[in-house]
Amino acid sequence: MSSGARRITVLRPAVVFSDGAAQPRVAVVVHSNILGAVRARIDTYEADLEAAGFTAVRVVYADGSAADVRDVLKGLYDEAGALAGAVLVGNIPHIIYEQMQDWDGEGGAPAQYEDYPCDLFYMDLDGTWTDCTSNGLVQPANGKYDTRAGNLDLEIWVCRIKTDTLPAQGGEAALVAGYFEKNHRYRSKELATERRALVYNDDDWACIAGADAANASMLYESSAITIVASNEQTTVPDYKQNGMAASYELVSLRSHGYYAGHGFYSDDRSQFGFVYPADYRALQPRALFYSLFVCSGADFTRDNYLAGSISMNSGDAGLVCWGSTKTGGMFNEFPFYQELSMQTVVGEAFRQWFNYMQATLDQPTCETWLYGMALIGDAAAIPAAHTPEPAAGILASAGMVLVRRRMARG
Repeated sequence: MSSGARRITVLRPAVVFSDGAAQPRVAVVVHSNILGAVRARIDTYEADLEAAGFTAVRVVYADGSAADVRDVLKGLYDEAGALAGAVLVGNIPHIIYEQMQDWDGEGGAPAQYEDYPCDLFYMDLDGTWTDCTSNGLVQPANGKYDTRAGNLDLEIWVCRIKTDTLPAQGGEAALVAGYFEKNHRYRSKELATERRALVYNDDDWACIAGADAANASMLYESSAITIVASNEQTTVPDYKQNGMAASYELVSLRSHGYYAGHGFYSDDRSQFGFVYPADYRALQPRALFYSLFVCSGADFTRDNYLAGSISMNSGDAGLVCWGSTKTGGMFNEFPFYQELSMQTVVGEAFRQWFNYMQATLDQPTCETWLYGMALIGDAAAIPAAHTPEPAAGILASAGMVLVRRRMARG
């Protein structure tokens, strides 16, 4: 699905060597329609990347398909210098993936159709992606990918800094510039929060709050982790007053929701209330990193999408979110937090986790739960938390038991 012509230009040297060794590279893919307004911020960001040990490769996108962008990334990956990841700035194209999915895992309930934006397309550079399946509502040659084959491992990580779908927050270029200013302050240690984590699991995921906290304990002292998982405590008022108003660096959230909000049961599950992007804009919670197990919470194609509203918030609020563009979300995160505990960037920790999960799960389960995963914000960032030595018991309990299809969806 490549366009007839493309205008995508690599501006920086393909490989930069320091003391004879190649630095891992990060491609900064910027849409030409905002580059003039944010050029100074991009310059600073590339300098920040290089200070962190990467070589920044600027790629200017003016026109072309997602397949064209993928070809450019693959070309960079195939060169002598390693390509670690890519940061997509602005309205860089995406693909749509479609599937029929069997949520109960036993073929009892009718399969459900879902289509969604899928950034794994950019991360899997040597797999084969096609639009060839006929299965229920999934049809071939309709402009939506439906099949992956070949080597399915992710070669690089990819994140988005996408603000054109955040009209309630401001103008696209101003939001991008503001985000990079905030990101620079974080990287230069001017922006910091208390080294604390919040695990906030609504009713359907209360049973795995302990495993979520054990994962977080690879980054934070146990005394710095707050767990809220009681059915009548996880409510909208409590989340606003004691979650959003408190100072945490990381929030691990599991709740039902959609692209424009997430919610909590109350009153013995007779009531369900929502927290909306407008609440994040108004309250400006100070947390910087968010694990959003919220169905479609990272769907960057929808106006005022949750993950973008959080990570692109103004002031000192938000920095990076990982979540899903579809039903489903991240689970069994032990490999992810283990990588973060070694001061690995969020994107690489995500790549390692996804490849682990893909090797562990059967393909239909992986596709159903994980193909919508997306990184919103600068995935070359690293949580600056203290890294304690976890006890053996914590390692053993940190969510390594596979949670399969019967886990509640967001």
